[in-house]
Amino acid sequence: MSANIKEQVDLYDTLKAANINVAYFNVETFEDYLNMLSLFTDITGREDLYKENGLDVKEKIDGTIASCKGKESPTVLFIRAFSTGAKAKDSTSMTGHMLAELGCTNIVDLQPSLLEDLSMEEIIKQDPDFIFVTTMGSSDEAAIDYMKSEIESNPAWNELSAVKNGRYIILDKALFHYKPNARWSESYEILANYLYPEK
Repeated sequence: MSANIKEQVDLYDTLKAANINVAYFNVETFEDYLNMLSLFTDITGREDLYKENGLDVKEKIDGTIASCKGKESPTVLFIRAFSTGAKAKDSTSMTGHMLAELGCTNIVDLQPSLLEDLSMEEIIKQDPDFIFVTTMGSSDEAAIDYMKSEIESNPAWNELSAVKNGRYIILDKALFHYKPNARWSESYEILANYLYPEK
């Protein structure tokens, strides 16, 4: 179960009282996923699945990261949008971590105040090379509508380098909000292709 989902954490006492063994995991990065996969495949005796869904995926990810080494480090802003708001995320988030591994500088790491307040003034000041957005919640359309009405409607938005250069990118939430599991390498490859199209 997830250590980050309150409703699942709240079930602990109930499950223990019913004599159901329970374990909680915090899976934010591929390394976390690999550690959890190792534990589960050890329990089930399916080390072959650890290789297929873990080590083979790691090899692809390592190749993608290596192909980005030595390139100029782009600046990025990563936003998670939902129907009633939008939050900037730093390099401790799943996608933020992937972007950092691919050589990016996240402007939220430089300006942590953006975690609490998605300030257009600060975004303009930092002027990131790329703006990535993923949606959360039941309606992608409502999340995108929020971005359009509350963020993109600001006249300064269209003056940002990322917007002018076609580098304002909506990411698939299946790969960049939810954990991609066996598709982690695909997530890295998609980001790398946006960041370094010439690689």
